[in-house]
Amino acid sequence: MLSLTMSRRALFRAALAAFGTYGLTRGAPALAGVTEIKVPDNVPEETFDFDTQGIASWTTVDGQWAVEGMEGAPSGRNVLMQRATKNEFNVIVAPGGPYGDVDVSMKFKPVAGREDASAGIVFRFTDGKYYVVRANALEDNFRLYSYDRGRRQLATATVKAPALGQWHTVRLVAVGDHMQAWLDGKLYLDHRDQRFKSGRVGLWTKADSVTAFDDLVIRGSKEKASWSYAAFKQMGDRAMVMGDLVLLDQEVPAVMSGLFSGGLDVTAVHNHLNEMSPHVMYMHYEGHGDAVQLAKALRQALSASATPLGGPPATAATGGPALDPKQIEQALGRQGKDIGGGVFQITVPRAEAITEMGQPLLPAMGVVTVLNFQPTTDGKAAITGDFVLVDREVNAVAKALRQHGIDVTAIHNHGLMDTPRLFYMHFWANDDPAKLAQGLKAALEQTNSVKAK
Repeated sequence: MLSLTMSRRALFRAALAAFGTYGLTRGAPALAGVTEIKVPDNVPEETFDFDTQGIASWTTVDGQWAVEGMEGAPSGRNVLMQRATKNEFNVIVAPGGPYGDVDVSMKFKPVAGREDASAGIVFRFTDGKYYVVRANALEDNFRLYSYDRGRRQLATATVKAPALGQWHTVRLVAVGDHMQAWLDGKLYLDHRDQRFKSGRVGLWTKADSVTAFDDLVIRGSKEKASWSYAAFKQMGDRAMVMGDLVLLDQEVPAVMSGLFSGGLDVTAVHNHLNEMSPHVMYMHYEGHGDAVQLAKALRQALSASATPLGGPPATAATGGPALDPKQIEQALGRQGKDIGGGVFQITVPRAEAITEMGQPLLPAMGVVTVLNFQPTTDGKAAITGDFVLVDREVNAVAKALRQHGIDVTAIHNHGLMDTPRLFYMHFWANDDPAKLAQGLKAALEQTNSVKAK
């Protein structure tokens, strides 16, 4: 007679066994003849073994996560435990990222669970949306899901359920829209999906799973950062600073208060692109006074954000698709430069003088049109940047961009007292680079920009 205390899952398994159907496809072989995808060898690697560092810098979405000692841990003495038993899903996100292409592995030990005894790798996590690849000691399957206000199964494989109380390994590789996943060293899942492009990496359990994790290793190419910048100019015995700060939504209020406390003015807050991952806002600012004090005020304001201070890290070779700069230069009739990370940039100053409170603003102070090209796949390139315009040029440029299949993602001011009054038009497209360059050239022809040589 079945015990009345058995879980619904155990009852279901018992019923299947009674009919002789449970376990018929148990232990199916791993995928054969599938080419394994890889991230470049030179991408950075981060390892979390929970002995040398805790989880103070991690983000707990849900669950009861804590570093605990455990005999027999794969490395060192500590593991990361998840002990919550009443949530639908338990998620914790590691620091670092966001990552586009990524290779992640972790070790897990299912300790207990009546409804579920699972463990998973979360990847491309942004604003609560993510993919997860998971194994479950109570099920003979290995699955990939996307999560966006509800799960949707993407791929599944029949496997021998990982044993309770033993250590196992899950590995995930995502390159572009191509994803592969391994359980205990065997490749079982091979799938393509385009929902989420990039994001952070984390760990996952479900329902009443009590699970130990160790040796999380992340090898990933971080998405090209959006850089905050500050441009200083000496004006007599005082300096002027202006620029913009790239912030997560939740960082905006505290950073704005920090700027005000340091005597700086905020001149605009807005988006530059749509559907960014993670979503960021751009806070433009301006200040006048002693250059050192202005710099200190900026640093103090930025301390309320996760902005890494210091110079940008060296950019490693991407190992991915490349552009033909000559083709772009010929189409635009202008010269550009490689700014790292596979990005090719062309800048176009305006022909007239730009001033702020009577002081001339140089192109380096953000009053120059910027056209960025970055290679994607299938010979295409993504373009983004902004046109610096006066009022009568705005609609003509927008029309030219749209006629060439280029999206206009924002139109706004950056400063408050510029002369002539300037408007900034941000754009985005992903297509043949020569075709896009022709569209940008058509838009430039509607502006009072410095003529091409």
